[in-house]
Order: sequence, then C-alpha cells, then structure tokens
Amino acid sequence: MRVLAVAGFAAVLLSACGPIDDANVKNDEKGTTPVAVSEVSLEQAKAQAQTMELEIAGLVPSESVLSVDQMPKGTLFSCSDVEWTWYGATTVTVVEGTDIEAIVRSIQAHYEGSRFDLRTRRDIADHFEVQLMSPDTAENYLVGEGFVSTEIRIDSGSACFTLPEGTWTRGSF
Repeated sequence: MRVLAVAGFAAVLLSACGPIDDANVKNDEKGTTPVAVSEVSLEQAKAQAQTMELEIAGLVPSESVLSVDQMPKGTLFSCSDVEWTWYGATTVTVVEGTDIEAIVRSIQAHYEGSRFDLRTRRDIADHFEVQLMSPDTAENYLVGEGFVSTEIRIDSGSACFTLPEGTWTRGSF
C-alpha cells in the first residue's frame, strides 16, 4: 500500500492495486513482476469515479446543500509499472452551521456492508473522515470536511487502468 499526497487535495489518499487475478495477469517489461491488467480505459475509469463522487454527494441532505462542484479534470498516478489511477474531487458546499461530522458518519453508515471496505480517522484538524476502498482495485473515496467549515470534500481514486503505449501521463485529465 502507498500513501500519496496530492497537491491541492485536502487529504492524503491511500492507494493500492488489488489482488492479482491469475486469469488476468501479464508480466511487466522485464518479464518478472506480475501485475493485474485492467479492462477499463482512462475515460471509463474517470467516469466511474466521477459518478461515484456524485452518488456520495447525493447522500448529503438536500436542505443543507448550497452547491455541488465537481472538478472537471484530475491527475494520474502510477498504480504499477503499467497501470494508472485517476484522482479527482467533488466539493459540496453546505449551509453555515451544518453538522458535517454527522453527515460523514451517515455516509459511512450508508456504505456499511457494501462493496467497499471502510476506514475512519480524524485528520490533522481533528475532522472525522471516512474512506471507502475497493478490496479488489485501487478505487477509493475519502469523505470529510473540506478546506473551509462549509464544505464536504469527496476525493476519489479510480480503479487501475492501462493507457495506450506512449500516452503522456503528466498534466490534467
């Protein structure tokens, strides 16, 4: 498991490619390290992550929501020698005085027993956060108070995917 600090993100995202499925394995360029090979494209992985961000945002009580702002672009990070994960974020701006911890705890309760493993923690500012992590892929979502006290931040990391050879991996996607 790797810890990746992402510039501009409110939190550190944990990322790890899931267990290797023997039916879907190839060797790396040196022919020595097995890696899981994904069937999704960058566009599909990004769309899935952004859809999930909005699903999570939809769990915030509508009477508390002032706006939902999804970043149109994100960043790529390496999953392995041949795979990448897309990181993005959505910010939900809420009414002043909204109990963000209660909302994050309700999001945690919503995903108990789901396809995700859940982890909780308190960040450096003592805000409660929940992380939803796929046990099979690098897909993960970190939900907690944003940069200001009227924001809920939903950071996302997609499932790992393979890019076409020669694809430029720096910049925004």
